[in-house]
Amino acid sequence: MSIMATPEPRSDMVLLDAMSDELELINIGGAGGRMTETADAAVSRLAREINIVLGRLDDAERCTRTALEEQRRVGADAAHALRTPVAALRAELEEARMNPGRTDLDGLLSRTLGAVDRLQEVIRELRLLADPPKPSGDGDAVDLAALVETELSRCVSTRPLVLSGGTGVFVTADRCRLRRALAIMLRHARRHTGGAIYVRVRQSGGIAELSLAAGPAPEGRMPSDTCRLDTARTDRCLGLGSVWGIAHALDGAFTVQGTPCGGSRLLLRLPLAPAS
Repeated sequence: MSIMATPEPRSDMVLLDAMSDELELINIGGAGGRMTETADAAVSRLAREINIVLGRLDDAERCTRTALEEQRRVGADAAHALRTPVAALRAELEEARMNPGRTDLDGLLSRTLGAVDRLQEVIRELRLLADPPKPSGDGDAVDLAALVETELSRCVSTRPLVLSGGTGVFVTADRCRLRRALAIMLRHARRHTGGAIYVRVRQSGGIAELSLAAGPAPEGRMPSDTCRLDTARTDRCLGLGSVWGIAHALDGAFTVQGTPCGGSRLLLRLPLAPAS
């Protein structure tokens, strides 16, 4: 009678099997799980490397979820922004069809063209949001103060525009996107505030600041049709969302603040361009 000896399992295979079982549990449990580091130096090093990969996967999942949520919110804001001018167009055209003899053609065309203008604004803002943002550091060194002064000199406004601040405030950015951000901020200030609009460009530490401030809107003025109260977005409008996107693509920030007099202040903060 012969007896066959069963070989003892190798210790490294036992450790690998244990790690495989632990990884399977982490996979079942979802994000956040990590490997246990043991006393064995080689196994502990492998566990650390696996944990680094798991951490990166968790970060990628969070970024994906954030991007999808932002996409959903932009879609909801776009639908809201498009709804009002489309409804206005429908109402005007249906009224004209029901009462053709009493329709003022010039007035109808003027009102419908106004609604079409608003639709074009929304489309431009959506295209700006859809454009892939340029990484921070790309672009030219732009004198923000000079750009704002030039744009304001071309601006036709029924309200006073008061510019103050220093000169030579340089940021690294795409000039066209900065012009677009300023135009959106000006339009928002006209719609939601009253009186003079105070525009200021200044340097604070390593940050360039562009602010627009004005008093409260006249009584009875309706809110802009691009705005919707959404606690998740702190009442951010579609157009202001474009400014927010430009700011964050440049490692900056954009906020909407209240003023003591009941008005509002739009503040765009961007890193200064590196000294040449």
